[in-house]
Amino acid sequence: MRSILNGQRMIFFPRNTGREGTQFYLTALMSKVTGYSFFTLKLTMALLGAFNVIPLYLLGKEILDRRFGLLAAFFMAISYWHIIVSRIGWRIVLAPLWTTATLYLLLLAFRRRRRNDFLMAGLSLGAGLYGYMSFRVTPLLVVVLFAAEALLRQRTLAQWKELLRNGLALVVTSMLIYLPMFRYMYDEPRMLWYRVLTRTTDLERPLGQSTARVFLDNVRRALLMFNLEGDGAWTASVPGRPVLDQISAALFVLGAAYLLYLLLIKRRPLALYLVLCLFTVLLPSTLAIAFPIENPSNIRASGAIPIVMLLVALPLYLVGRQLVESLQGGTGFLVAALVFSFVLSRSARLNYDLYYRQYDQQYRQAAWNASDMARAMQGFATSLGSIYDTYLIGTAYWVDHRAIALSLRNMEWNNLIMDMRELEPHLSEPRNRLYLFNPRNETAERWLVEHYPQGKLMRFEAWHPEKDFMIFLALAQPSGG
Repeated sequence: MRSILNGQRMIFFPRNTGREGTQFYLTALMSKVTGYSFFTLKLTMALLGAFNVIPLYLLGKEILDRRFGLLAAFFMAISYWHIIVSRIGWRIVLAPLWTTATLYLLLLAFRRRRRNDFLMAGLSLGAGLYGYMSFRVTPLLVVVLFAAEALLRQRTLAQWKELLRNGLALVVTSMLIYLPMFRYMYDEPRMLWYRVLTRTTDLERPLGQSTARVFLDNVRRALLMFNLEGDGAWTASVPGRPVLDQISAALFVLGAAYLLYLLLIKRRPLALYLVLCLFTVLLPSTLAIAFPIENPSNIRASGAIPIVMLLVALPLYLVGRQLVESLQGGTGFLVAALVFSFVLSRSARLNYDLYYRQYDQQYRQAAWNASDMARAMQGFATSLGSIYDTYLIGTAYWVDHRAIALSLRNMEWNNLIMDMRELEPHLSEPRNRLYLFNPRNETAERWLVEHYPQGKLMRFEAWHPEKDFMIFLALAQPSGG
């Protein structure tokens, strides 16, 4: 975002193994209103997450009706999985957003057979590829769904030609939108595909076992992430916890069972589409052949969120419809309303506990308190010196100095010290300085106390003892002091 605000307009950002640009451009735009801060980054993505309920509602409405769309959108709105990927401040939420929009527009195009619908689906597909890298499986999904649509529905010769022309229009539109990235891929193919290839090939580490065996086991474990055991990473999950609450998990099993019934017994094309969708959008997680420990991944599998929410909503929708049809008068509506109220409120409470209590507690325990360090530095800057006279003495596997800079709302701050010899020039430049370091860094403490005998050493006591850090105030002293 800082690069954009400084006038650099990149298609793909090569830092951190490569990042697509949509998040950064949107956040830079939002910063004109809310300022340059971590809050702006999170707010931008959270707004996109909230917006995602609209395309899911439209997708549910396209599949069944308006009530089903509302029900699926509600489950997405309360899902702690979706809330995490929306509010963590990463670009992950762009994957479910564009997946939902593309799938809705594609199904709409299949039904109405209008050229404009196919063009809009191509536009969504091309734009989504600038969002998050797990969306790169969606072109494969579109091809698979087109093949299924062509094979499962009978058509006249004229209708076949129409489908091919519309499919070509979709492909051309998406390629035109993606054209700048094609140029980047031509210039820097390794950078564009680096992150993907390190997970799917032996580019970063040797593949120890049979690739097919690892992949099949990854698929098995990815399918269990909804009910039994989820992602082990603390950043985007409650480690080991399934991505669905108990109510949603039970509904998901029932919905998946009914989907298989529609597929195997009723031979409904739409059921096949949804099955293909689920397995395809899980590929960014299941293809972690080189690092199977990273599967299942709440982040890489985030494109599956809309499909999962549809399956969660399906059995409850069918029960409600059956109650209304079976019970005469307003009794059916009343009973259905009571059932819905109980199930939805209970699921909402469970997700509230998962995100606002369990996830919050474990995140605070795992993440370093960069904001506390930033406040200590700001306090010094407003009373005794400048923010550029504050320093972080680094320790391996400790806080990232860039997180402090973000909390300071000043990414120009880059005062990271990794070798105490870097501080020697400070001795000949007498002015007030503030040094922060890890309590276990005895070398830093000895050096500071020895060279600044009049300095003040303090310990910042955080909410958890493991998050404490040391503060050393070195007051100005004559040269050579």
